[in-house]
Amino acid sequence: MLVLTSRDQLKDELHALELGADEYLTKPCPSSRLLARTENLLKRFAGREGMLDGDGFLFDYRTFTIYIDQTANLLTEKEGKILQELLLNKGEIVEKEVLFESLWGTTEYIDENALQVTMTRLRKSLDKLGLRERIETIRGTGYRLNLAKK
Repeated sequence: MLVLTSRDQLKDELHALELGADEYLTKPCPSSRLLARTENLLKRFAGREGMLDGDGFLFDYRTFTIYIDQTANLLTEKEGKILQELLLNKGEIVEKEVLFESLWGTTEYIDENALQVTMTRLRKSLDKLGLRERIETIRGTGYRLNLAKK
């Protein structure tokens, strides 16, 4: 994301970068600088179709692979499907029934314990990658993926 603003204070730029901005430009600026920064962003994100941004990592939902700092980490299919649902609804609660449907194609005759076991495995996988405490349990409802802890 590129932020183009008239705000020129350092605190404003730092705040935008903390919120996830990739580039920060203040107005007025030469159009050539804006074009160069835009082209740079497009090059940086080219070829990332099929990738979901996890706020600190990228997730390829076709191969269930997490990319952190040029390192690839493979998840199991079930872990990947849960992470995909959480990323598609980042910050929002994903109900257990949605996860049942995603994992097993139905909400009938599914033991909730099976979901909890798979969720525990996903949390352990994320913990090994330094993504500790990214999944929050919403008691009685479902789960939510939190933004990176700063």
